[in-house]
Parts: sequence; structure tokens; C-alpha cells
Amino acid sequence: MIYNRLEMDYTKHYKLLVEKHGTKIKPEKGYYELHHIVPRCMGGNDDNNNLVYFTARCHLLAHWLLSRIYPNNYEISHAFGMMCFMKNKLQIERKTPPLHIL
Repeated sequence: MIYNRLEMDYTKHYKLLVEKHGTKIKPEKGYYELHHIVPRCMGGNDDNNNLVYFTARCHLLAHWLLSRIYPNNYEISHAFGMMCFMKNKLQIERKTPPLHIL
């Protein structure tokens, strides 16, 4: 089936995002947000090995990927939805970017 080649492996991309763009120590310059690798609603905790810092853009992307990995999980979908409409600490209003930008 042609659609199988078009399906994205969201779990793989989520893991790569965490490995490539997540940092354990908050950078001194720039704006970063703390992210739970395994979401708390799925049993994740606040231990340092479950936390990474992301830029606001990567954090939004991480939540978008999680919403695709777990499409039936209300808490994850809700968290992504709230991120799209809330302002961050710098009062920058987030909006869901087009998928080609994500």
C-alpha cells in the first residue's frame, strides 16, 4: 500500500528530538522551557533523567509529536492544544504553526 511509505514514525522523531535538541542543563542564554520526556500523565516523574530543556519551538514540536504518538490520550492532546493558545513567559503568543514548519 502506498500510504505505508508516507506514514511518519513519530516515536522515532520524538526520540531524535530529545537526543539532538534537549539539554539537561539550562543554557544561560536564550529562552528555554523544561519538558518531561515521559509525560507525567503517563507515569513520568520529576527526576532529572526525565527532564530536558527545549527552546519554545522544540517544546511545541515535542508536544505535537506526542499528540501524534498517543492520539487517544486526552491529557496529551489537551497539553498540546493549550500550548498553541497560551503565552509563554516572554508573553509571546503561540499559535499552531503549519505542519511543514513543524
